[in-house]
Amino acid sequence: MVVMVIITILASLSLAGMAGARQRAKIEKTRSTIRKIDSVIRPMFDSYRTRRVSVTATTNTKVNAQNVLLAKRDLMLREMPDTPSDVMTVSDFSSLPGYITYRSGKNGDNGSAECLYMILARSGFDPEALESFRAEEIGDKDADGAPEFIDGWGNPIIFLR
Repeated sequence: MVVMVIITILASLSLAGMAGARQRAKIEKTRSTIRKIDSVIRPMFDSYRTRRVSVTATTNTKVNAQNVLLAKRDLMLREMPDTPSDVMTVSDFSSLPGYITYRSGKNGDNGSAECLYMILARSGFDPEALESFRAEEIGDKDADGAPEFIDGWGNPIIFLR
C-alpha cells in the first residue's frame, strides 16, 4: 500500500513537471514566432525615420515639421495598417506602389492579426519573409479566408502599430 502511494505521488509530480515543460515550450514557440515577425517589421518601421514625403512648405518651420510628421503617419497607416478599417480597398489608391490593399470578402474578428500577416506577405523589404515560418505558425482561426500568425496556444498574434 505504501509503495502504491509513493508511486502515485511520484507520478503526479512528474505530470506536473511535464505540464510545466509544455507551458515553457508554448512560451518559447510564441517568442520565436514574434522574433521572426520583428525581424521583418523592424526594418520597415525604422525606414520611416528617413523616408521623404511631399508636403506643402510654409514659412513656419514648426508647421512644416508637423506636416511632415502627419504625412509620415499617414504613409505608415497605409503601408502598415493595424485594423481592417485602416486598409484601403482595392479601388482606393490600388495603383500606388507599396500600398497594401485588402481583398478579403469579409473581415473576421482577428482584423489586426490579419493585417500583420498582410504586411509581411506583401512586404517589399523581405520578399521571402513568410518562408521562415512553419505551417503551424500560420492559420485562419476565424475561417474568413485571411490567415493570421498563431501563438503557442493557438491564438492569433495581434498587431498594434
